[in-house]
Amino acid sequence: MQHLFPPRPAGIDEELTHPSPAFKKEVVKVFFLCIVFLLWYLVLLATTVGIAFLIGFLAVTLFLHVGHFATAMLALGAIIMGLMLIYFMLKALVVKKGEPIPTVGEVTKESEPVFFEFIKQVCLETKAPFPRKIYLVNDINAFVSYHSTFLSLFLPTRKDLYIGLGLVNSSTISELKAVVAHEFGHFSQGSMRFGSYVYHFNQIIYKIVNDNPNYNALIERWAGYSSYFAIFAHLNFAIIRGIRWLMARFYGVLNKGYMGLSRQMEFHADAVAARVSGSAPLISSLYRFDLATVSYDHLLSYYNDLIKENLKADNLYTHHLKLMQLLATHQAVEIKNGFPMIDGSTINQMGRSRITVKDQWASHPTVEEREAALLRYGIASENVSMPAWDLFSEAEELQKRVTSSLYEGVSFSGEPLLLSDEDFEERYQEFLRVNSFQPVYKGYYDSRYIDRFDLSLTDYLPEDLPFEVLFSEEYLQIPKLLSSLENDMAALESIVMEGSDYKSFDFDGQRYPVHDAGMVKMYMEKELKQTGEELKKHDQEIFYVARRSAVFLGTEHELEAAFLDMFAQTEATEQDIKFFQELFQEVSKAYTQLPFAAIQELVARILEKEKLLKNRLEEILADEKILRLASLKEDLELARRFCDSQHLYFADNGYRNDELDLLNDASRAFLNLSTRYSFEVKKLALECQLRLLKPKGAGVQVDY
Repeated sequence: MQHLFPPRPAGIDEELTHPSPAFKKEVVKVFFLCIVFLLWYLVLLATTVGIAFLIGFLAVTLFLHVGHFATAMLALGAIIMGLMLIYFMLKALVVKKGEPIPTVGEVTKESEPVFFEFIKQVCLETKAPFPRKIYLVNDINAFVSYHSTFLSLFLPTRKDLYIGLGLVNSSTISELKAVVAHEFGHFSQGSMRFGSYVYHFNQIIYKIVNDNPNYNALIERWAGYSSYFAIFAHLNFAIIRGIRWLMARFYGVLNKGYMGLSRQMEFHADAVAARVSGSAPLISSLYRFDLATVSYDHLLSYYNDLIKENLKADNLYTHHLKLMQLLATHQAVEIKNGFPMIDGSTINQMGRSRITVKDQWASHPTVEEREAALLRYGIASENVSMPAWDLFSEAEELQKRVTSSLYEGVSFSGEPLLLSDEDFEERYQEFLRVNSFQPVYKGYYDSRYIDRFDLSLTDYLPEDLPFEVLFSEEYLQIPKLLSSLENDMAALESIVMEGSDYKSFDFDGQRYPVHDAGMVKMYMEKELKQTGEELKKHDQEIFYVARRSAVFLGTEHELEAAFLDMFAQTEATEQDIKFFQELFQEVSKAYTQLPFAAIQELVARILEKEKLLKNRLEEILADEKILRLASLKEDLELARRFCDSQHLYFADNGYRNDELDLLNDASRAFLNLSTRYSFEVKKLALECQLRLLKPKGAGVQVDY
């Protein structure tokens, strides 16, 4: 066991994990907000009772002075309305028990003796209370949970520790120790109790603001019994709208305050982890988290597609690790001890944002902020780089058992074939090859369109640059910079949009008030235009270097035709995406409440859009090149079925949901057909160019 447990760094000051002044400040703020919320709710409740009593008293007084059927009905209506208002406020206090967290097993001393002892040792080093239970979950995470009941608001509650097997699969032993130590840092935080307070307060707010369909139906039925009651029903709804508006406003204040405390709790838990495991293991785990999550989610989607082929995964976790390695290699990320080594420099190469805003709704600090804090501690540690699975007794058996559980309830066409590690790697390599541009381009053409440029300049003589220079790091950074600028422009738009509560933002490390966003935007628009022109110029230079070889070989017309096809399909796809967005906006309105006249107008617009969609789909279905793409078979069949059918979408005073579902499916198929074909045409053009830039046998391996 000892060789599997990373030693604790020596000589670390215990004060490192003492709550910081910022932490204490946030605790005081949230404590104050919780008190204010309780007072706020009690004031609203008292006001509601007062209004109910006053209206009832006035109505009864009127009846006593003017004894009449009308005044009797008004008095009865006022009393019922008052009781319903009080019920509305009190029903929010009844909180349903949350759904249990699905697990794949409990860790005990008997079931996993080494891993249990590992957890126990980390717990001792962090001086945290030992968890009530330790559970394994099918997740890329570790977290703390406890039963949040009314008593937990006042009494200490033992917490449970949940360890995701996806996290285990993507961690070394040192990294897993750091993550578990981070969670034990939360175990020691008395401020976690505020999470229980805020959870219950949010339940109250939700029940008042959103969870009212049964209550609304009850009031509407009551109003239907008498026109007298209808008067008080409308008054009831008016008062409730005011209460809901007030509660919704306080929701933002309460939760923004708690998110500030949550971020400080994360910093504190990181300090606990660094004290017992060093700074580096947690940093590397944080940076690998996104890749592990994306790989895991993509893998589950990939498995779902394989069901049609009667294939079933043998081991999710070996496939998950292999997929991380393949994706990392595809992005030229170093693999060390079987794990992709992602760090801040890797992220920078992909284009770091120059616009930053303080997200008051974020529960966690950014990875960059957490890394900066961990590096300030500067705690070195001895690294145990073996996979975390080495802590488990029967790791492979557990992996395969959990993998098999994924297919519970799945129907196969016959006895499914198991997808081994070797088969998975071979198939996924082919998947990457089919769905990626040529690796030798080093991602230069990825995730972007190539803007149309002039192909016919016979006197254009670019510098005769070798392939390695054309795709050197200097030029590879241009599309990344352009993408980063586009994302920053979108961030600026969100900062200045109406309803935004941002007060300031940082640009290139300098703080600006939000009213200066327009000035920064003008500066970035100029830079965006320059970078776009620079990228287009280099795209053209690459083409003309290839064209020079084509002229020598007499194949320039083939190259030009390939690029013209690409330009035309790119422009068509851009229009298709715009049309899809317009159609989606119209169809989404069918899922909202509208008056009958508005529904008729909406359906008329949807039918007009349907005509355009069918016309475009008929064009696609008539294209022999698209029909030859086996990967689009299902989308093509769906498109044909949609084009051959007639739809009303609304009849007999109701929507035809099956027709709306078919329209949604057909529109998604349409988008996939257009974008996929655009990719294929672009890939063919780039292959044609590559054959001229790097002929076979020229010294570089080229995947044609």
